[in-house]
Amino acid sequence: MGSKGIFKQDVFGFGIKVVEDICLGFNYLNINYGEMSYYDDHGNLQEGKSGLEIFYFSASKLITLGKNYLSIGGNVKYYNDRISYFKANVIWFDIGVQYRKELKSNNFFTLGISVTNIGNDLKDDNDFTVVRPIKLLRLGMSYNTPQLKSSNLNLLGTIEYQKSLREDEYNYNRWNHVGSGIEIKFKNNIFGRIGYNYDLENVEHKTRGLTYGFGFVTPIEIFTRLPFYLSLSYGRSIKNFHRLDQNVISVEVNFK
Repeated sequence: MGSKGIFKQDVFGFGIKVVEDICLGFNYLNINYGEMSYYDDHGNLQEGKSGLEIFYFSASKLITLGKNYLSIGGNVKYYNDRISYFKANVIWFDIGVQYRKELKSNNFFTLGISVTNIGNDLKDDNDFTVVRPIKLLRLGMSYNTPQLKSSNLNLLGTIEYQKSLREDEYNYNRWNHVGSGIEIKFKNNIFGRIGYNYDLENVEHKTRGLTYGFGFVTPIEIFTRLPFYLSLSYGRSIKNFHRLDQNVISVEVNFK
């Protein structure tokens, strides 16, 4: 019945390089459902805070072999959901491997594979299933040219395949998807992006369509005594597709 700060979101994260080739990270996400009223077992009116919390603990290892780079990483996620007196929590795992090869003229080819949300369903104390996670297989590759011939343009092309490893009778987790994209960057400062998403699953309403975006990064640091770079980007997700039809604006400040 109450709604103080409803759907307010808080995100916090950081990463640290422990040694030259090992990194650790932490990320916290909180979504506030608001304060809700309920009656306890004795018929007394109570108020309880409701929301969703996810804690991420990450680690990665880089292996360098000449001009070849192999990264292995994983996440441990603690998922905590509460609605007034109702509570449920679970632990999920992600694991991924990325291979990066440096080609001639500083061109790079990258191949990656990951599996996310390995673990059990989110259930309450009465064994009621609250969330069935999508165990998602992702396989992607990219090709990057640092500078095209006789120009100041850089080109990045990507393609990714996603497949749900979980099937159930209600088709809750049906997902079979291909996404592709191209980014063109001018002098490493101004960039434009375009992509297309295609749904391979045999469903009535397919999740597919065109995405696009553009932005810039300041070419030199702002203020020499406190050097930082500013970037601004705009993106448009899949047009005319329900909740995925969104504008996304991002502002980043990077300190040198």
